[in-house]
Amino acid sequence: MGTSRAGISLGKNDREFPTYKEHSWSGDRKTLTIVFVTQPSTTYGVQVLGENFVSEDGRQAVTRDFVFSTK
Repeated sequence: MGTSRAGISLGKNDREFPTYKEHSWSGDRKTLTIVFVTQPSTTYGVQVLGENFVSEDGRQAVTRDFVFSTK
């Protein structure tokens, strides 16, 4: 995914939101890595909004919710 229109948008949901540190695209622009700072014993929720992710052939990504917990 990703063209010159691609970027990152993060939206909160009803869970704790981790502290955003940085993000980067792989060389082929198919993989997005997002780095967060988290705290122990916490459940987090992150929503990656699909409207900013468009493939080279013009297909828009779907918004996804990610929920995870730390020990």
